[in-house]
Amino acid sequence: MSEATPLLEVSNLSVEFRTRSGIVRALEKVAFEVGRGETVALVGESGSGKSVTAYALLGLLDPAAQVTSGRIIFGGLDLLHAGARALGEMRGREFSLISQNPRGALNPIRPVGKQLGDVLVRHGSVTPAQAPTRAVEMLAKVGIADPARRAAAYPALDACIRRRLR
Repeated sequence: MSEATPLLEVSNLSVEFRTRSGIVRALEKVAFEVGRGETVALVGESGSGKSVTAYALLGLLDPAAQVTSGRIIFGGLDLLHAGARALGEMRGREFSLISQNPRGALNPIRPVGKQLGDVLVRHGSVTPAQAPTRAVEMLAKVGIADPARRAAAYPALDACIRRRLR
């Protein structure tokens, strides 16, 4: 890939949802490019399609959604036609989504550390035996207070306890 070739190229991307009330066109002809080393922000009001765009890029659209046109090319790979296995290997390693509400992205019935460890093991950076320690180290690295306790905590339970303490 040359310097002039974008790392990510989204062209003419349209997505619609089947609902009980009919078809809802969520995206119409979205287009943008991201070069290697660039940072791009999708900005818009609530409901403008930012999240739908991100989910389409990651191949994580709701089953009611359908990409009706467009191309998503990442590093030369056509993401709309890549298999689930290829996308699964790339998610979290090559590209990822940082939710505006990260607590909502965590599974409330699994400890935070186990969820972080799953990602580390999935992408081959640690063994299952190393994952708990590495998860605590990661929490400490980003400034989470008492990282060992946080790694053992359940996200929803932790939020519930904080509300009661207020």
